[in-house]
Amino acid sequence: MKLLNLRERPMINFLVGRQSANIQQEIINEMVEHYRANTHQMHFLIVPNHIKFGTEVAALKTLSARSNREEVSVKNFQVLSFSRLAWYFLKEAGQNILPGLTDAAAQMLIRQIMSEHQSELLLYDKVKLNQGTISQVYQSISELKTNNLTTPNLVAVVNDVKNQETSAKLHDLSLIMELFNQEIESKFSTKNDTLNLLNEVLATSDLLRDSQFYFSDFSSFSSQETTTVKILLQQAGNVSLGFKTQTGRIKESAPKMTDYDWNVQRVIHELMHFTRNKKLSYRIESAELTATSQSIKLLNKFWTGEQQHLDATERALVKQSLQLVKADSRYSEAYFVAHTIYQQVALNNARYADFLVLAPNLSSYETYLGPILEQLDIPYFNDLQKEMKYHPLVIMIEALADLNRHHLNTDSLISIFKTGLILPANLDAEHALYLTDQLENFVLKYGINHQRWHTDFKTLLDLKVAESESVELVKELNDFKNYVLRAVESLLECLSTTTDTREVLTEFYQFLDDNDVPKRLEEWRDQANAADNLQLAQQPEQVWQTLNQLLNDYLTINPVNFDRDSFFETLITGFSTATFAQIPSTLDAVTISEMGMAQTNEYQQCFIIGATSGDLPATKSTPKFLNSENITDLNRLLPDEKQITDSTVDNNCIQAYQFGQNLLLGRMRVYLSYPLINAENKALKPSMYFTKLMNALGVTEANLYHQTDLPATTGGNIIGFLTKPLNSAGYLAYLLKHTSNNMAQSLLQVAQNSDDALVTGKINRLLRAQNFINRSVDLTTAEANALFGNKIYTSVSQLETYYENPYEYFLKYGLRLRERDENEFDQIQTGNYFHEIFDLLVKNLTANHLDLGAIKHTQLMQALQQITSRLKEEQQFKFFLAEPTNRYLASQLDQTATEVVNNWVAKLQRTPLRPAFSELTFGQGSHLKGLNYDFDGHQIMLRGKIDRIDLATVNNTTYAQIVDYKSSTKEFDLNSFYNGLALQMVSYLKVLMQNKAYFTTGTSIIPVGAFYQTISRKPDKFGTKKINPDFTLHDFEHDFILNSRLDGLILNDPGMLSIVEPDLNGQSTIYKSVQGTSKGIKLPKNKNYTSEQLKLIFDYTDYLIKLAGRNILAGKFPIAPFKYGALTGMQYSNYKEIMMFDAMLQENQYKKIQKKDSSELFNQMKGELGDE
Repeated sequence: MKLLNLRERPMINFLVGRQSANIQQEIINEMVEHYRANTHQMHFLIVPNHIKFGTEVAALKTLSARSNREEVSVKNFQVLSFSRLAWYFLKEAGQNILPGLTDAAAQMLIRQIMSEHQSELLLYDKVKLNQGTISQVYQSISELKTNNLTTPNLVAVVNDVKNQETSAKLHDLSLIMELFNQEIESKFSTKNDTLNLLNEVLATSDLLRDSQFYFSDFSSFSSQETTTVKILLQQAGNVSLGFKTQTGRIKESAPKMTDYDWNVQRVIHELMHFTRNKKLSYRIESAELTATSQSIKLLNKFWTGEQQHLDATERALVKQSLQLVKADSRYSEAYFVAHTIYQQVALNNARYADFLVLAPNLSSYETYLGPILEQLDIPYFNDLQKEMKYHPLVIMIEALADLNRHHLNTDSLISIFKTGLILPANLDAEHALYLTDQLENFVLKYGINHQRWHTDFKTLLDLKVAESESVELVKELNDFKNYVLRAVESLLECLSTTTDTREVLTEFYQFLDDNDVPKRLEEWRDQANAADNLQLAQQPEQVWQTLNQLLNDYLTINPVNFDRDSFFETLITGFSTATFAQIPSTLDAVTISEMGMAQTNEYQQCFIIGATSGDLPATKSTPKFLNSENITDLNRLLPDEKQITDSTVDNNCIQAYQFGQNLLLGRMRVYLSYPLINAENKALKPSMYFTKLMNALGVTEANLYHQTDLPATTGGNIIGFLTKPLNSAGYLAYLLKHTSNNMAQSLLQVAQNSDDALVTGKINRLLRAQNFINRSVDLTTAEANALFGNKIYTSVSQLETYYENPYEYFLKYGLRLRERDENEFDQIQTGNYFHEIFDLLVKNLTANHLDLGAIKHTQLMQALQQITSRLKEEQQFKFFLAEPTNRYLASQLDQTATEVVNNWVAKLQRTPLRPAFSELTFGQGSHLKGLNYDFDGHQIMLRGKIDRIDLATVNNTTYAQIVDYKSSTKEFDLNSFYNGLALQMVSYLKVLMQNKAYFTTGTSIIPVGAFYQTISRKPDKFGTKKINPDFTLHDFEHDFILNSRLDGLILNDPGMLSIVEPDLNGQSTIYKSVQGTSKGIKLPKNKNYTSEQLKLIFDYTDYLIKLAGRNILAGKFPIAPFKYGALTGMQYSNYKEIMMFDAMLQENQYKKIQKKDSSELFNQMKGELGDE
């Protein structure tokens, strides 16, 4: 112990030790001993607010032990934070404390000031103010106040700042700060004002002379806190301050930013400089108590740089207390933490309170760590403050704010329904949840948005729009909707028409009360209490109190001239920063916290997780109004006592120090871990801190303890996966499935012999699941008949689905599973719209005996205009097109249809073929006979609709072609046809040929082919290929004509082609890949077929249809999606989550289609037809 400037008795004590020293306990011991001898004097222990509760427990425990009593009652013995110290002395002094101004109220006031004086600002004179800007300005004002910097200080230096940006910011900030201070003067106090007032009271207080003050666990003080400490150094009876430094000593030279303990040395030097200047007596003591094992102390010496290397003996010693871990994922990392704690408590008599879990970014683990601990029944306390903004009451307020800006927005209204806060009196919460789900489905399906919320849902039944819905359900939904809508619109109307703030706030409160919101919050509190969830039980009351405070803030700041926008902004801003108070539900619980927060040294073991290069040391910084450059510019012109602390720079300089402190939080053992991948499966690298410790301990990547997601099947560590019987069973079963492991077998038998029948039952189900093979089971004949009937009425496209993936056919047409319908212009709606336009056009022209190829352009456009106008009035589209977005999309489809028709007309100039039939149905209930097949006592009957049939009669012969509209490019492929994937066009052609009499009387009919017509308008990519050699633009219209040619299967009959396109010379403008040459007509390869080949294709179509029918009625629905080149049957499936198809599994394999030439395919068709 070294004494300096010794007076009659020491008043100031600097207790200094290494980071491994138990300084807090030494401070507590000193305080307790002095208190026991001087109970009449006031004793204050000041610590960071974060550890106040734990420190108070430790202090009282020490006092009890020194008094040889289990319990003690104390007076004049306080453990406080700086803010609590302020309230204590202000209350004792009888100081008239002004009403506190919350952050939300302060920001609202700043917004008012900036709006009213915007023209005077240099940076924001013409910029729209947003909440981010307001928050940053408020933060800067708070920081300036914290550093005791006043408006005159800023004004004095503004003109001397050379950096134009800094000068402008300081100008604006000084103006806003001055006006802000004027507004709150003698009316309100901020957090900074409270500490300033404390310092004024302390400077003149008579209570300090006999008061003892002790400070622990601080590595820095704000300017205001420093002022408080300096006053106490002068006025208090005794002051003891504990600090942890790199070597346990105070540096004689001035600290540098590159020093390991720069931050704490800076504080000590400033306070010692002050004591010397004031000629105060002080002493420096070295801490003697240690809080850790020898190996942890050795680790600290290495980390601080006091010891540069560890020899082999020292490495072995440190490894006893430090374990480095890599984990496959954040989940396995969290599981490592949980199973280690579970085993330590179960086997080594540890307490849950012995464990601390730290992470640099705790939010990355919120979906893993808590749930895993809960599964293992491990109590824990997460001291990271939980935000209020996710509470249902806050969500409802945010939704009301959005409805204020966007009237009757569906997303916001549904959010209100989902909160469960506004319910009719006769509706219980469970049924309300069901109705909310149904309502969301209903409004999405029928496009209910904005004013359409006023639609009586029952009228949709009358208009046949919602004819498939249950009448009773629609009535319930309508009543529920009307109840909530009336409440919401009544409130919003009041907010828009009333200007008196008090009256509006009364109405707002009445709105909540009339809808039993307070009562519902009380019910949630009682339910949480009944479930022993004390944390959750406190939330309703806290969020309600916060709302009342925010309402009071708004009234205080804006007592007149109520404004809806600023009102909701105040509430949302207030809740965005509000947090729930965290109180442990039990003292024996694991503590989970975030690095950088002060911690007590009461823990035996500490886990530091998430030690990745991106998070440790932290490289992210929060955007601020005054950035580091601005602060540097300002500090150059300020005296030392007014210097502003740059939190960004401070944070960067103290991270190694903080990490060193974290390494000491486990007295006996520390675990440092990192995951190999993140939630997006992107690789992560270990932190430089992790790597430094690896190198120091001589640990290689291969020697790291590796926590895998699943136990290794060879040489794995089973112990690393053992916890409760039920939780361990899955891992043990996995091992047994993949290897013969006697230990796993024995342990699993132990788990199965649990006394808990529920656990045993779950384990048995789990074991059965281990043998699950993702393979479908065939239905019985009876089951297949029950689903599909003895007669299968189906379409060709449905049978194509069977060949694409039989199991999808079962899900879609057997079980009739489907996704939720949404009212949007999807591919189906777009197709329906185009089909209707072209159908009406063809029928209109046919009825009026008009030739589309000869019609005048004006007449054609008039006809199209009439058709699209008529369509928009039809009920199936009228309700749909009430949505502005859908109307715009429809206008774009109209343009596309016009271009397609114009192109169609141009093509008709070159051919005698004319559209004769449109949307022609065949099969059951139609004039046109469908494709019907009898087999094995069953029947399969195909129905369908042909988009268009074009006919031309030349020389007593009728030529016919099928045209099918497609929204994207499609080609006929014989390989696809052979495997059942392209049956549609061939089937249509077959229907045409078997119904000849329907299309012609007395003449023979020759099929030209069956073709796809692309109906789309894609934007052209402009590039060098679009510029001609003479620098003129390429003919885009010509490209459109070529891209919209018919593509499909065509009859190999050059004579026929010379009739249907008589002037063919060069590239055909009607048929893709058809070309007229000097040697004759050139047809597309693998798409042209002779009459004999076409007949073979027809016969094979029959074979495929009957084969599919047999398999369907035999109940054969394997999970067997096709794979043809890059295309697969899973690519566009809506049933992926149900099928869980994984090509990596042995039982899940694609049905691969090999590319074969047409001759080989025809031979195989003949062979299969012959076998049949």
